Amino acid sequence: MGKDDELRLLAQAYLDAPDASRDPRVQEMARAEVVRVERAFEALKRKIQIVFVSHDPYSSFEQLRDQVRSERRMLVYTGGSETPLWSPEANWKARAVHDWDHLEHSADFSFEGEAAMARHASAQTPGLSPLYISEIALQAAVQNYTGNFAAQKFVRPTVQVDRVVRSLRGIDAPPPDAEAVWLAAGVLGAIPPMSEQARRTRLMMHLKAHGYTAAQAVVIAYAALGVEEYRRV
Repeated sequence: MGKDDELRLLAQAYLDAPDASRDPRVQEMARAEVVRVERAFEALKRKIQIVFVSHDPYSSFEQLRDQVRSERRMLVYTGGSETPLWSPEANWKARAVHDWDHLEHSADFSFEGEAAMARHASAQTPGLSPLYISEIALQAAVQNYTGNFAAQKFVRPTVQVDRVVRSLRGIDAPPPDAEAVWLAAGVLGAIPPMSEQARRTRLMMHLKAHGYTAAQAVVIAYAALGVEEYRRV
């Protein structure tokens, strides 16, 4: 499958799929992402000045990069921020953090650059990988294929879409069975009070009993602990 075919498949999948934003698990992922973004945004404000503007301020990645380098100031577009996942203000902050990630990793705004950002976000917070695939990879596919931005929503990828997304240059496969991260987080919540080490050991035993290798269990358990931390916030 060529690049154009991949773009068409992913863009059409996003456009045609129903919006799953109201699913309780998706809402939980969205809340976790808002917490992560808030922390990252506060850290970013200590590095550069951020100015929210009502017009699209940059015509290219290079223009963004050059201004931030020379002025230590970044303009962030506030338009197109209506989404069922979080508030417009949260979307502005998420956009600022996302654009900074582009700068940090020298990834332009091409489809390949956005794919790299989906990889980066998924590596940082594996339990939210489905959200990043929908928010970054699939929306970028729509923009690059049609030339327009689609209304924001959460899309559950089909098996075929998931396979293509995992194979894209710049995107690693999410942790083995991303669904297991959320199931593992539920197991953690059901474990009776005991030491943190004992809870982790109990969770690892549960995962290995369900057929995961030790390496897979470590990744899933780590991500589940991150989900649990967000739930406590």
